[in-house]
Amino acid sequence: MNFFLDLLSHRKFASKILTILIISIGALTAYNLPLAEKPRFDLGKGDIVTVYPGASAKDIESNITSKIEKELLSISG
Repeated sequence: MNFFLDLLSHRKFASKILTILIISIGALTAYNLPLAEKPRFDLGKGDIVTVYPGASAKDIESNITSKIEKELLSISG
């Protein structure tokens, strides 16, 4: 291992070519992955849990959750 690292440290051109080769192979491999390995997912949904000890569910809904929902719905994108 030390021999390999020593060789690359003294031969800058060879180390650059090896780096480009490794990056190219990685990019080609990632591009050719089957779709089962890259599943699609939807980010349009989410769950928010609000906890307010001692408050009723109605109070939490009207005072906290509805305000959070209103702010989140105002975000574009």
